[in-house]
Amino acid sequence: MKERVLKILNLCLMAKSMGHNVWFNYAPHIQEIEVYAFDSKYGFEPDEEPDRLFRYSVYLKDNEKSINNTIENIESAIQKLIDGEFE
Repeated sequence: MKERVLKILNLCLMAKSMGHNVWFNYAPHIQEIEVYAFDSKYGFEPDEEPDRLFRYSVYLKDNEKSINNTIENIESAIQKLIDGEFE
């Protein structure tokens, strides 16, 4: 499981190195990882809700198929962000 978590975190860091902010949250008490990105046009103004480009969460206690499917979706979304397909 540790390898999967590190793989997802590495994808987020890779996106950041290419100028894209991708949030990575880990909640150890419930074994959940959440990954999301906002539209780059969003200026983080107070009292404004930004548009999310994507949001995925995975519970590391889920079955193997569910975990693998969510990780594939996260990888795909980050790759699309890097490739400029969201912008």
